[in-house]
This record gives sequence, C-alpha cells and structure tokens, in this order.
Amino acid sequence: MEKKKRKVDLLNVFNLVFMILLIVSAVLLVMQLYSKLPILYVLAVVVILLIVMIAIRVLATRKRGVVRKIALVLTLIFLVLSSFGNYYIYRTNHVLSTIGGANVDIIQYSVLVSSDSSFEEVGDLKDASSFDIMVLGDTEFNDEAIAELEKDLGDTALEVNENNSLQDAYDKVINDDSAVLIINEGLRSMFLEAGHDLDTNTKVIKTYNFERERQENANAVDVTNSSFIVYISGIDIYGPISLVSRSDVNKLMVVNPETKHILLIDIPRDYYVEQPCQMGQKDKLTHTGIFGVDCTVDAISDYFGVDINYYARVNFTSLINIVDALGGIEVNSAYDFCSGQYCYVAGQNHLNGDEALMFSRERYSLPNGDNDRIENQSRVLQGIINKVTSPAIIANYLDFMDVLADSVETNLTSDDIDKLIRMQLKDMASWTIESFAVSGTGATEYSPANGFDSYVMWPDDESVAEALDKIYTVMNEH
Repeated sequence: MEKKKRKVDLLNVFNLVFMILLIVSAVLLVMQLYSKLPILYVLAVVVILLIVMIAIRVLATRKRGVVRKIALVLTLIFLVLSSFGNYYIYRTNHVLSTIGGANVDIIQYSVLVSSDSSFEEVGDLKDASSFDIMVLGDTEFNDEAIAELEKDLGDTALEVNENNSLQDAYDKVINDDSAVLIINEGLRSMFLEAGHDLDTNTKVIKTYNFERERQENANAVDVTNSSFIVYISGIDIYGPISLVSRSDVNKLMVVNPETKHILLIDIPRDYYVEQPCQMGQKDKLTHTGIFGVDCTVDAISDYFGVDINYYARVNFTSLINIVDALGGIEVNSAYDFCSGQYCYVAGQNHLNGDEALMFSRERYSLPNGDNDRIENQSRVLQGIINKVTSPAIIANYLDFMDVLADSVETNLTSDDIDKLIRMQLKDMASWTIESFAVSGTGATEYSPANGFDSYVMWPDDESVAEALDKIYTVMNEH
C-alpha cells in the first residue's frame, strides 16, 4: 500500500521563514542601537520587539487561515520597518564616521593660462614663453608642484620664476597668451579680492593635489563631562571640504555639557593678529586658513589664550548643498538688501542654497559691514539648526545625510559624537544658546599673505576681554 503524501502548509512555511528574517533583522537593529542609545532605551526596544514577535508567533500557530494570514502580514510589516531602521542607522553611522576624526589637508595647485590661450592640455605647455609660481601664502608644496609639471612634460627641466606680486602675476598671464602661472588654489580668492578675476580670465590646464596630515589633537576631553571649545571655520572655496583656503567665517563654540549652555563667539575675518605660520607676523585672521586649519586654531588659541579642543569646517559647496538638501531654510533678515542677483526683505525669507550663501557673504550693502555679515551668518546657522531639529527633516533625512558626509569635517571622533547623541537622548534637556561678537577698528596695514597694504581690523581690547570673561564663565559653570 502506498503512503499518502503529506500536504505542505505553505502559509506556515512563509510565516516561519519571515519570522526568522524578522528575528535576524531585529537583532541587527538592537546591535546598532546599542552604540547610539542609552541602555534603558535599548532595553525598551528589546522588550517591545519581543512582545511583538511573540504575539505574531502565537497568531501564526492558530488553526484559522485568516488569523495566520494576519500574522504573516504583521511579520512583513515589522520586517520592513526593522529593515528601514537598520538602513537609516547604518547610513547615519557611515556619515558620522566620515565627518569625524578628520586629519588631512588637501593642498591643490593649478596650472593656469589665459582664457584666450591656444593651450588646451599639459603637453601644449612645452611651447610656453614663461612659467611663474606664486610665493605668497603657503609655499610648502611649490617644489613638488613644479616637479609634477616637469614630469608631465617628459622630465623637462623648467625655469620657473618666483613671483610675490598678485598684480604682476595676473597681468603677465592675462597679457601673454603663452605665459603659465602656477598657484596654490588657496590664493585664488585673494586674487579676486585684489580685483583680479582668475575664474573668468584664465583656464586650468592641470591640477595637482598634495596631502598634509594635521597635528594630533592633544586637547581632547570627555565631551559629556567636561566643558570644551570647538572652532568653527567657513572657508571661501567650492569643492571638496578638505581643500585649504581662507577662513571667512570664524566662530568659537563654547560648550558646557553639564549646564547645557552654549556660547558662540564671532571673530571678524579681518582681525589683525600674530600668525604662527607666518613667523609671528601680523596678518588678517582669514589668511591663516591658506596654511590649514591647524594654523587658524593655533592663531586664535594664542591670541585669546584659551585651549581649543576641536574644530569643524564647512565651505561654500557645503552650505549650498546642506540648505538644498533640507529643502531650504527660513532666515530672518534685519534689513532690506540685495547681493548679486538676489534681494532679501527685512523679516522672514525662505532661502535655497545659493540664496543662503549670498545672504551670509554680503557685507558691502549692509549698514554695519562685516559686523552685519557676522550676524547674518549666525542667522543662517540658526535657520539650518531649526530645520534639522524640526519634523520636516524626516522627509529629507537621507538626502541630508548624504550631503553631510561630503560637506562637514571635524576632529571630533565618531565616538565623541555618539556620546553627545546618547547624552542628549538620555536627558532630552533643552540648551541655552547665546552669542557675542568681538569688535575692532578698521585700518590699512601690511598683509604678508597679500604682499601689499590691505584693509584689516585692529581688535578692540575691551570686547576681547568681555568675550574671555563670558568664555570662562560658561566653562566653569556647575
């Protein structure tokens, strides 16, 4: 007699398979949350997941087919939710590891010719009439840049003139179609400030990138138990965030995690201070940026007499991309004014990335010049914070995280950032944020980085003393 074949209950099989997948996904989710949330939050998630899975499994063992189908649907729903949770946390972890622990500057050199030149590629430069290289600002990799160009020209030895005049170098390359200018890209904005538009009147034949490790952070602290200072730098260049250039935005963020107090100190870009990277000569603070963020940190630390524990950097591209990824921001302007092709009204303005950049850069059409620009930069920062902390971030979260990975860098480690997140989630405390701007008096003094007399700002000693008093007060609060 033949044995009857047992009919396979596919519904039971699907329920069991998807429950196993849900368990695997839930375990991965808990493992990822363990590094991000306080332990009580993790335990709560574990309890909720266990209750859900036990309840679903009980339904899946019922005899009625309808009940078991409901169990399968519930299993699929929670599997999708936990999978999305894993994906979101993975993307967040990746971004934090990308922006944290930054330790490399990229110094970019460009080989330029007149925009009207017949030269189109590096091999054409064998017919050049002259080669100049700038010896203003950071010249550490000048020899390496020349060597790379010589290699591209078939190991041809070049006679390169060292030029310390923005005017002379610009005139030479513009007026001679076969003249070649080699510059550290950190100087490009300085040409523009001097009235020489390299963007329009020259073209780039070749670029060379060189890496320089930043100094190790000797002032790291336990960010959840000790007060600390973060230097925030906004550099005036488009492109990769690690490229060095002038630092147009300079803020000290003093954080007391015990009292939940943040103090923002705004420092004018033209502050005329001693610079360790220019042999102690006085120059505009913004010019420290062309020597790398380490130079700016050292200059500010020396001038104010405070230890700066960490830094964070953004650039023009960062601001545009972050604001656009957020779907725009709301910014309150103190004045009606125009900058470039954009105009702003006194009161509330909805800004996209380009508009936010122009809003934060304009100073000439504002009654108080650079002081108003500093205020506008703070307003843009506040607009970003407001959008990030609003429910609207949910719709743009993944786009925002993608942009953040390429737009911000800091020497805070990913562990430091995780600790701050866990601390905030644990107590959900509100923070007090205040700001103060140091001031000064405009003057014309010699700028070593420019190579000529330039507008600078002599620091106001009283405002600096007041800033220091505020810094020490916040840091020593209990």
